[in-house]
Amino acid sequence: MWIWLIIGLVLVVLLLDRVIERMYAYEVKPPRRTPAKYDIPFENLRLPLENGQTLAAWWIPGRADAPALVLVHGWGRNRERMQRYIQHLHPLGYNLLAFDARAHGESDPTPHPTIWTFTEDTRAAIRWLETQHPNMPIGIIGLSIGGGAAINAASQLPQVRAVVTVGAVGHPGQLMDQQMAEHHLPAILRRALLTFMRWRYGLDFKTIAPVNNIQRVSAQCLLIHGMQDDVVPLAQVQALLDNAPAGRAERWLVPEKGHSDCCTHPDFWPRVDAFLQRHLPAV
Repeated sequence: MWIWLIIGLVLVVLLLDRVIERMYAYEVKPPRRTPAKYDIPFENLRLPLENGQTLAAWWIPGRADAPALVLVHGWGRNRERMQRYIQHLHPLGYNLLAFDARAHGESDPTPHPTIWTFTEDTRAAIRWLETQHPNMPIGIIGLSIGGGAAINAASQLPQVRAVVTVGAVGHPGQLMDQQMAEHHLPAILRRALLTFMRWRYGLDFKTIAPVNNIQRVSAQCLLIHGMQDDVVPLAQVQALLDNAPAGRAERWLVPEKGHSDCCTHPDFWPRVDAFLQRHLPAV
């Protein structure tokens, strides 16, 4: 009796693992193009993590007296996703550090990447900067889950002066619930899956949610979100704005843009440049 019960529980756990993996599956791909394609000098790095793993990264040096920007890609992508940002920001003099999150690109694996592993990876990038380039002012630009990780990291590291997010995840639990609802999963099954994830992967959605952590951010934040974003709903960026300390965050809703194309809007770079010039000037 007990043996069959244990076997049944194991099978249920394996089945739920498989369901979640399929829902959030992506192909791990290395970058195809490096900054060299655009005649931008760079250095390949392996950034150390506290657990002994490493992250693949590019260090793109700018002016020695200019700030550094850590560039954080989104789910299922790699540091090549930040090429447009590198092409624009490098000529302005910024020092740039773009990395692959764990289980992405050429970085070391982790069995269940989450917004919290992205946060730990962002913190590792900042630690490297502080070790190799002490006293260099630091900002973060993060996309989607990388935007949420940027907020989380800034809430823990007061030395971060400016954060720019694009399509940031505010509450991963609420976002996953919405995504499962879009797959027509009934509410009782959605609650069961989220409860399973809390238990199986050790996820405390309250702790890892940027919407809660932004309350402790001392950096200035620019929260950019496409008005037609069908991946991360506008309610998430509104919650981030509502929970930010007074005077610490501003929001720009980009007309006619979705989750991944905000940077193609003609006002995108003027707004980002003006924000950085106020709070993390390169000149």
